[in-house]
Amino acid sequence: MSNFVERESLENYLETIYTLEMHNKEKGVRSIDIVNHLNLSRASVSRAINTLKNNNYITVEKFIISLTSEGKVKAEEIFKRHSILIKYLKLIAKVSDDVASRNGCRMEHVISNETVKGITEFLIKNGINISEDEEEVVSHVPMATELMESSEDYLENIYLLLQENTSIRSVDVVNKMGVSRASTSRALSILKEKELIEIGRIGQINLLPKGEEKAKSIYERHQVISQLLQITAAISNEVADEEACRIEHMLSDDVFEGIKTFVQSNFIQN
Repeated sequence: MSNFVERESLENYLETIYTLEMHNKEKGVRSIDIVNHLNLSRASVSRAINTLKNNNYITVEKFIISLTSEGKVKAEEIFKRHSILIKYLKLIAKVSDDVASRNGCRMEHVISNETVKGITEFLIKNGINISEDEEEVVSHVPMATELMESSEDYLENIYLLLQENTSIRSVDVVNKMGVSRASTSRALSILKEKELIEIGRIGQINLLPKGEEKAKSIYERHQVISQLLQITAAISNEVADEEACRIEHMLSDDVFEGIKTFVQSNFIQN
């Protein structure tokens, strides 16, 4: 989880530097500009700048931060994805610019190039201008507490296993998800502390009422998002399923409800 948080955050820093460069061409970008833009601490920004510099994405001379050629290519890719996803979510979920921007900022790091291409073609077919709109694209660096999709993945997989078996144990979760016993043990402890599951004396795992309700909600998101991507992005069931597994944790409730309404009104009736 920490690796994902770091990667997503660093990509958002790159996107922020890119947008600040566009608006501050004369005076350049300084760390204080990033601090103010993202409303983060100087220490957090300083750590990110050092990491980006070590990865050859930026240079820092006389306190001015500049993207390297490699950093600019990466930042432009992130910026373009974000812009496309904003337009996609506004069209599909009927949400505001700000809501679409925040959700698109989460999604841009986890979807494949194939899905981005499919979404782009869908927008063009629906008469949407896909050229970037600088005013809409604002990066939002995620907080670690917002990125607990790992626990939700475990909960969803426990739910699916219990649909097939009356009794399951941690080894069944390990085998289904392809993760380590240690990771599974930590995840189960978290779910137990949250009173989402119970673990019996011989290790059998059961969902508590609150856990079952949560798991059903996650699974519903997965199904609806997978269906949306299959039809709008014209990708295979397998790819849509993989993408939905990541995206399902990213979306706010208002965006998901908009997507659900879109899917129900456009596809389920047909």
